[in-house]
Amino acid sequence: MKIPSFVRINGTDYPVERVKSLNDGTNIAHGYADFVHNRIQLNPDTQGYEHMCVTLWHEILHILINNAQIEVPDEEQLVRALSGGIYQVLQDNGCRLFDIVPVDESAKEETIGGGNHDS
Repeated sequence: MKIPSFVRINGTDYPVERVKSLNDGTNIAHGYADFVHNRIQLNPDTQGYEHMCVTLWHEILHILINNAQIEVPDEEQLVRALSGGIYQVLQDNGCRLFDIVPVDESAKEETIGGGNHDS
């Protein structure tokens, strides 16, 4: 899995920032979903790359729950359980789950330009 520079969630782009020494004011944090500034922050100092991928999913799930205005009795426990599972399913099955084909830019321009120009 790649950690992108941003993730689009419900039509909003959330920049994904690496923030060293990220904390919540009291404790060191692995990640943070900033609902006010629409961004996700990940702490590279406290985790390896794979754990940062799980943390990214963790923060995405918090954003989805917040955007849907769902009240979850123990949101942190739910998000913790699902984030690792989602990451692992995507790692094991990514190519089987998506049918996204890279777009050939030259073919795209031919289609946009109207195709055949013979008179």
